[in-house]
Amino acid sequence: PWVGPFVAYLLMIPIVILGLGLGWAAAISIFGFPIATVAIVTEKQADAFDGMSRANAYIFQRPATLFLAVAAADWLGHFAGSMLSIVFNTGFNAIAQSFAISSIAPLGQFGGWLDPCFRGLVPLIVTSYGFSFFWTASTAIYLILRKEIDHSEFDSVDMGNQAIPKTLPKIPSAPE
Repeated sequence: PWVGPFVAYLLMIPIVILGLGLGWAAAISIFGFPIATVAIVTEKQADAFDGMSRANAYIFQRPATLFLAVAAADWLGHFAGSMLSIVFNTGFNAIAQSFAISSIAPLGQFGGWLDPCFRGLVPLIVTSYGFSFFWTASTAIYLILRKEIDHSEFDSVDMGNQAIPKTLPKIPSAPE
């Protein structure tokens, strides 16, 4: 009876260490995925390992900056998303009311296949705004963390060869 608990305690040590490692890997995967994706796209010749290692370094070296940036992006996203939703819903309702006044039935109540398209248009636009804002905010947060940790400038981003012209086009001068 006295050997069993001692052996169980000894066998729990590797389980706890493996559990901490699994938790660390899960935290890197959950918090680092958007940062890793942006790092792969932003840096020259970056791969998945480089993206995850940068995300790991940036997230765990400056957690306060990350938290403040995510909180600011969250507030801005909710505020701008609410404004977008208000504008689109108001516009859609104005169009639907105008259609209802000039037609036999209100917009979306004809029973046709276009009715769900009309009703689902505004939620789709608001959802697409959410996706685009998520990736834009992830890029901004990555650039802020990169500037704070690596002291890189915001504009030192890999744009590819096609994005930057090698020579400026000549503008013909006006005759004097």
